[in-house]
Amino acid sequence: MTDLLRREDFTLARANLQKFLIRNLLEVRIRELRRQAVGKAYQQVLFGDDAAARVAVIDRYAFEFHPQGWAAAEDDRLIGSLWANLSEGRCRFVMVKEQQWDGIEKHLM
Repeated sequence: MTDLLRREDFTLARANLQKFLIRNLLEVRIRELRRQAVGKAYQQVLFGDDAAARVAVIDRYAFEFHPQGWAAAEDDRLIGSLWANLSEGRCRFVMVKEQQWDGIEKHLM
């Protein structure tokens, strides 16, 4: 900083302005490096060479999904139909079963 201020074309105001610009650029870079370090540390903890000492995969909280027992789909159909009816034809409701996307086309025409 002292060397810059000794130059005739460099004022104290300019030095002060550049000091803050440099500080801001450094802060952005430091934040980015910290973010990268956190991401690498997270991956290292989960998948690193000694991860088995810290991470255990168990089925203690496993969830089983049985679609045939999901009654909410019928509720969704009723709500969607009501919404479509109240819109007086401006909105349509289609609930796709078993990924049969072709069935949507006939409802859009």
